[in-house]
Amino acid sequence: MRPPTLQEVRENVRGFFADYIPSVAAHYIFVGGGAIIGTALLLFPNAYQGVRVSGFWLVVLLFVIAGYLAWRDECQRANEEHQKVIALEERMASRIRVSCGRSVHQSVVTELDGRTTWFRAKLELIGHIPVPDIEAHVIELLEDARKVGLQECLILTMYPGKTSPEDKNLRTLYAGTPEFVDIIHVTHEGRAVFPVKFYNRSVPYETLLQANRTYTMLITLTTPSPSHPTITCTFEFDWTGEPNSSDIRLIGVTPPSSTPDAAVSQPLPVSAVCLK
Repeated sequence: MRPPTLQEVRENVRGFFADYIPSVAAHYIFVGGGAIIGTALLLFPNAYQGVRVSGFWLVVLLFVIAGYLAWRDECQRANEEHQKVIALEERMASRIRVSCGRSVHQSVVTELDGRTTWFRAKLELIGHIPVPDIEAHVIELLEDARKVGLQECLILTMYPGKTSPEDKNLRTLYAGTPEFVDIIHVTHEGRAVFPVKFYNRSVPYETLLQANRTYTMLITLTTPSPSHPTITCTFEFDWTGEPNSSDIRLIGVTPPSSTPDAAVSQPLPVSAVCLK
């Protein structure tokens, strides 16, 4: 942590007096009593005679009491503001733990024919409040650190995909039951493609992912719930052309979940926004 600059020190001192002096004045009973006694000591010193010294210390005591009460009020106010910040941070923290890769159970699945492989992101609920109607969007794609132009955002399927034409393929995340986002699908022909809910004519799905390349994907997880923020996940997919030697890993999540093991590093900056 760097030391504060002179300008910051001046602003902090100015802010302290701007807040603290009105707080002292708010305890007008002690401040006013001290001011009255102090004025009387100055204007009529002979009237006090032997009690003049004790009157002086009474003024000091009243101002000390007012100062202490003001300090206590400022501490309470600061604590209340701190609690509000903590509550806001907890509200904005993700309740979804994201993981993926061959080391994650059920993340990489090969069908029984041995020719079709799914690379999925595993979503687990933190706590007990369900997160409804989750949907995943690919908003940015990089090939070997070079940006790939996507004319449309890609809306990925959630396992097990659309079960009927009317199925919106939205999943609600409950405690104890993980959900999965289909990120990469390796077909029978050995092509790696994005499994999407519908196909846009402006995106070359069959040739978008090439072998022997590393792809970085920014994927948002959205929900209509006002109590849960949209989170942006950064994934990296090493596509060798063979599903058995390829793998996917999580690079980062923003905002982070309320548990520290959801992401391993900070995600790349988002330079595109998905408009629905």
